Amino acid sequence: MSYTTTIADALIETLSRISGLPAFQLAGHVPNLDFWMAEVRHVVGVIDGYQERFANMSVAQAAFGADHVNQKEQRERHEHDYQPLTPAISPAAADRLKRRCVQAANRLIDRCLKEELIYIVKADDLRSAIRSSNE
Repeated sequence: MSYTTTIADALIETLSRISGLPAFQLAGHVPNLDFWMAEVRHVVGVIDGYQERFANMSVAQAAFGADHVNQKEQRERHEHDYQPLTPAISPAAADRLKRRCVQAANRLIDRCLKEELIYIVKADDLRSAIRSSNE
């Protein structure tokens, strides 16, 4: 599993767990909603930047191979089996993961509103923050 998938899944699981807490426990997480929305923005940024990071890695690996003609021999002697570079996550899977992350955040905001732990203005601010990262 890739870093991108791992951190997104962990955040989705955490936000989902928090969303399902009894109201008295959910209330304890309200002061940290800005932190959790920042985490959503971070994960969305990681997902959005994956293709560029993969392309950079591919170029660097190819350049190294071109500069080191004995690379094939080194690969054969290395303790790890050589595997051609392949993306860890497809663009379609990345979009689904990003959507799930934003949905989990919105469920948490909705639950806080339902329990009257935040006002609509705060909910709008939180949604605006994650929406701008999702565009």
